[in-house]
Amino acid sequence: MTVAVAVRKNGRTVLAADSLVNFAGQRFSPDNCQFHKVQRVGESLLAVAGWSLYTEMLQSHLASNPPPQLRTEQEVFAFFLNFWRAIRQEYPFRTSAGNGADLDSTFVLANRNGIYRVSSDFDVTYFTAYTAIGSGGKYALGALKVLYAQLDDPAEIARRAVQVGIDFDVYCGGQIDVGEVGEDVASTPSASSAARLNEPKVDGAKGDAAHAEHRAAAAKAAAKEAREAREERGGQGGARRGGA
Repeated sequence: MTVAVAVRKNGRTVLAADSLVNFAGQRFSPDNCQFHKVQRVGESLLAVAGWSLYTEMLQSHLASNPPPQLRTEQEVFAFFLNFWRAIRQEYPFRTSAGNGADLDSTFVLANRNGIYRVSSDFDVTYFTAYTAIGSGGKYALGALKVLYAQLDDPAEIARRAVQVGIDFDVYCGGQIDVGEVGEDVASTPSASSAARLNEPKVDGAKGDAAHAEHRAAAAKAAAKEAREAREERGGQGGARRGGA
């Protein structure tokens, strides 16, 4: 019950996620219960979609097993395979119900080398630009398709894509945590509506005045365009009648 987005652009790599936690369908207000889904793993950033327990188990595992350099799909696969083995040996209360290997969660890992999506069956997929996971991931991916071409700032792209996931998925919400590889993770309040995706950042009376001015300018431009179109049609009609 998550939306997590990783974006890589202009030499920067960013990972963003919502912060809402659900307990068997029950949710708590962000001011009473906050959970940060963007975690630091060595020089990488990691987010988990699935059992929140995996965050605690992973942090416990990393306390005694420092992460290696996660530079390739093979190294990422080996890291999660070792983590899965540790789960079976050290945390037997959380095991897969099936016979095969199953992490019960999906992960997205981002670092200077790229973006890696790790599915519950250990399949590692490398992305060069962006990806999203979680129940709100499908909505975020649609936003990423548009935003990636429009904006240059990967942090803003990731933040807006997570906001779309929050707006359209009932299991996502809370503050938006944004982490950049090599920087500290920061939290920002989420917007209340997906309609804010393309709105300018203005507030209060100034914002109302700016929107009114924008609407007036748009209406004036539309009227001018319509007038020019009528004049052009009229000129073409006169020429045809004269020629006949």
